Amino acid sequence: MLACCIDRDYAELAAVMLRSAHVNGNIPDVEFCVLGDGLRASDKEKIQRSVGRPVTFIDIDDEMLGRIKNLRTTSGWSRATYARLLLPDQMGAAYPRIVYLDADTLILGDISYLFTLPLGDHLVAGVAARGSTSSAELNMALGRSDDAFYFNAGVLVIDATKWRSEKASETCFALLHSRQFPFLDQDVLNLLASGRALQLGWQWNAQMADDYTDAVVVHFTHAKPNSLECRHPQQGAYLAVRATTAWADAPLRTKRQRQWKRYRHSIRKRWLAVLRRLSPRRATP
Repeated sequence: MLACCIDRDYAELAAVMLRSAHVNGNIPDVEFCVLGDGLRASDKEKIQRSVGRPVTFIDIDDEMLGRIKNLRTTSGWSRATYARLLLPDQMGAAYPRIVYLDADTLILGDISYLFTLPLGDHLVAGVAARGSTSSAELNMALGRSDDAFYFNAGVLVIDATKWRSEKASETCFALLHSRQFPFLDQDVLNLLASGRALQLGWQWNAQMADDYTDAVVVHFTHAKPNSLECRHPQQGAYLAVRATTAWADAPLRTKRQRQWKRYRHSIRKRWLAVLRRLSPRRATP
């Protein structure tokens, strides 16, 4: 199973990512799944029309929403980021392994290895996080040693059988409710898999690099490739795949749209905070 988790803002990115996996990934027998938060029928139809093979859609229902709706979000990370913590339970025993991909990734080559690599005693496999924050700083925030393996959660191979047997989702949500984490569920996943995360080569989640010649999975961790602000060297590859989807003629997003998104997120957070203060407290027994 190849899966991603999105809300409406990421429908285009997910369609292009899945299309690239279908065309370039060499995984003809792998099922595709989208766990969606608030997707409309028209969103699903456009994604399905774009990908080139059947896509299973699972809507975040009230029970799932109850577990994620009060968790911290940012203008860049919506509550859909937490949905990946629910995937193994939602898929069930028929799926012993899940390859999770962020919607803002692009498949440039054969990814069949991710579906066959031996995980052994590891719970997940991933690629070291690269960015402006060093791994030492990332680990310090979690109370771990500087040299502990800290992975980026945008590309994960998950032993879903182990995950379910260990009730890993429950552990993750307990941690999330215990305190705030700078990198939200990514931090929690790193804590959960401490000592049991298999490190993959950078080419499986190329986040920041000068040379993408050998990259198999490109991850647009900053400005997204469907925006005018993007200066990523692989934006052209993204647009080439997008040209074969239902978003072929969509305009690139502007900086003003991104600023408006931040504004809407800020207003929504303030409004929810007011509602929580006004809601009557439950009577204590």
